[in-house]
Amino acid sequence: MTTNTQIAGIFNNIGNMLEILGENPFKIRAYKNASKTVRVLDEDINEIAQKDQLTDIKGIGKELAKKIREYAETGKIEYYEELKLRVPEELLKIKNIQGIGPKLLQTLFNDFNVRNISDLENTISEPEFINSRGVGNKIINEIKVGIKLFKSHINKINLGFALPTAEYFKKELTDIPYVNMVEIVGDLRRGKETVETIDLVICSEEIKKTADKISKFPIINKDKFIIEQNHLSLTLDSKMPVEINIASEENFSSLKFFNTGTEKHTTKIKGLYKNKGIDLQKEKFNTEHDIYSKLELEYIPPELREDCGEIELALKFKLPNLIELIDIKGDLHNHSTWS
Repeated sequence: MTTNTQIAGIFNNIGNMLEILGENPFKIRAYKNASKTVRVLDEDINEIAQKDQLTDIKGIGKELAKKIREYAETGKIEYYEELKLRVPEELLKIKNIQGIGPKLLQTLFNDFNVRNISDLENTISEPEFINSRGVGNKIINEIKVGIKLFKSHINKINLGFALPTAEYFKKELTDIPYVNMVEIVGDLRRGKETVETIDLVICSEEIKKTADKISKFPIINKDKFIIEQNHLSLTLDSKMPVEINIASEENFSSLKFFNTGTEKHTTKIKGLYKNKGIDLQKEKFNTEHDIYSKLELEYIPPELREDCGEIELALKFKLPNLIELIDIKGDLHNHSTWS
């Protein structure tokens, strides 16, 4: 099995690699357009492949269809593996750094042998690079700022990539016979823009059997699968790290709570329970709502569990209403001459 997001990511990477290598612009555009198309498909790409309808998708010709089928059947695309030997994947991260466009990236790769962020940092201080045609102090300063921002997000995954992968993985977990419930938790459940891991809590009374089933998923890197009692740490083929906590039915709601809010939020709630002489970690709850109602607090939605004043507002039953899809009436886009 594979996902639209994974195929889209690979096609986008191939397009970027070809761009760095100075390949045919039409070929580059074909991969990048295919990436965008596959990413927003409503139907699972596997189902389309099984019906032999891949070439019915706009922008997917015979060659691209062949590569999609290859990945679905083998878990890799040989052409992509060959390109990775020529263009390090680490180099693709540099492409997103402020101040670096496609042409400058080509120059860094071909003329200065830049292969990773460390090479880039060293290169921008070299007189040879500083004196390169078209590279001035403004660009160098932009790159330095970009590197700083890059390093602050180096292990972060964009919500737009992480959430669809988490939802797909959740569906796969739900199909395991021993699994009763699955919930996405952590930063993803709070709707953070970037996350470091995909966190899930699953309800199962058969921990060993469940872990064994998960370990056999084709989308998992078999070399990075760790089992510790009721906790699994693993890495998907897309390199996204996943943390899974396995709970019994009576502990499921509590584990969801403890793995959703920030440490500061959960510590404050534990403190309120302690003031009542109750150890929150030993309590059993049917729902997360019960955790808050027992403290006579308004239920705090996952998105607000940051310790930014939400607990104090919940005590007064004055939490703000979250924006729902129904609240969005349109997309307003303006330009002005003010700037």
